[in-house]
Amino acid sequence: EYENALSLSTSLKNNKIRSPKSQARVALPPIWILKPSTVNKGEGIRIVHCVEEVLDAVMDDSNIREWVLQRYVNDPLLLNKKKFHIRAYVLAVSDITVYVYNEVLFLCSAVPYNPYDTSNLMSHITNTCYQQQKNKFDEAKYILTWKDFEKSILQDGTVSSEEEANKVSKQILENIFLITRDLFAAYVGQWSVFTPLKGCFEHYGFDFLVDEQFNVYLLEVNPGPDYKQTGQALSNYIIGGLMSETIDIALRGVGCGNETQTQNRNNSSKMTMVFSCQLRGPNA
Repeated sequence: EYENALSLSTSLKNNKIRSPKSQARVALPPIWILKPSTVNKGEGIRIVHCVEEVLDAVMDDSNIREWVLQRYVNDPLLLNKKKFHIRAYVLAVSDITVYVYNEVLFLCSAVPYNPYDTSNLMSHITNTCYQQQKNKFDEAKYILTWKDFEKSILQDGTVSSEEEANKVSKQILENIFLITRDLFAAYVGQWSVFTPLKGCFEHYGFDFLVDEQFNVYLLEVNPGPDYKQTGQALSNYIIGGLMSETIDIALRGVGCGNETQTQNRNNSSKMTMVFSCQLRGPNA
């Protein structure tokens, strides 16, 4: 952790303030994204290059006391020349079993990505609520499913066949499983910040970014996720399925439901269990 903090400090001090309008095709210095930890809908997010810009942002919003500073991924995978992030819905049941709902969303920017112009945040921030500020935002074009994703990377020439596109999808989903598993495993026993309760369940919205080499990065975790990000067209398909499977799993945990029906649901389930551990509370 100390080495990471030192690298961050050195990078911010060494970077010179770049002209936001500069279009020179030169190597990009490390860029950082700064966001308030208690604000949602993409509000308050800044792209920063140096210590001075970080200090200016923090001073401008003096009412916000907690910030998150992350290394910016300069080479994101693009869909039709636009940046996107993946929203995966995660279900945590009792104390504790964790599932990932396999039908994820691809939430895209409405404008082409330009890494050399960090002043146009519409190109960089793919949060749906933020993008809807643009009058021509069309949810049918910018809120996609796995099928849309595979079709897009094939049309873009990112892959050369449907088989390769399907292989990429499986690779990305498997990495989402692994990252989600590792995150929950890291919080085992951290009772001051995470206390799963027996007989309860909770949804989370996990956001991921994919780069040009198909590496997957965790962006953030949202408790109480906004289900409207699916848009109207996908609401029943994504959220309807999520809620149906959540009820099945939650009721199964307390012994409800017909055994044959439960087995049939298991065979067609779009929920993948990624972590299970019997936790013991601090007073157990």
